[in-house]
Amino acid sequence: IREFGFTIMPDVLTGDRLQRTRAALYREIEADKNANRHVAHPFDAAQSPNVRVWNLISKDKLFEDLAVHPLVLDYVRRVIGWPARLSTLSGNINYPGAKACVLHADQIWAPEPWPPQGPLGINFGWCIDDFTKANGGTRLIPKSHQMNRLPRPDDVFPEMLSVEAPGGSLMIFES
Repeated sequence: IREFGFTIMPDVLTGDRLQRTRAALYREIEADKNANRHVAHPFDAAQSPNVRVWNLISKDKLFEDLAVHPLVLDYVRRVIGWPARLSTLSGNINYPGAKACVLHADQIWAPEPWPPQGPLGINFGWCIDDFTKANGGTRLIPKSHQMNRLPRPDDVFPEMLSVEAPGGSLMIFES
């Protein structure tokens, strides 16, 4: 994570735990649709089939367990320090026809340039399903954390990649 700004750890969730977490996420998607709370991903056009399910931590103990998973807490302590604040726990789902999210950083709240000594936050992305380029795997730019600023519209990133990871993997990246 220090060198590239991210790391991917496969097989953190496996077997029954992965299946139960996947079922709980898709159950919450359906509950939001049925309650007319379907929310398009905030970086997408209103017509995009991407979906964000907010506040998962309050919906099922399985999601709370992901927030306090030992690997998560270890990385929080080592990368940004302790105590730390949980900002959000949401689920982002790309459906067929979804558009790519705009390139962004998640510490947009902080004035630029960002401090060079390290990130102000850290993100964890649980791959509940397989992530592939074809199905819209999260795009990352290796070493972009060293820019210490938001990406600009005229920036070119030939090294950008789409995360390819099996369901059950954990993506960890600087915010």
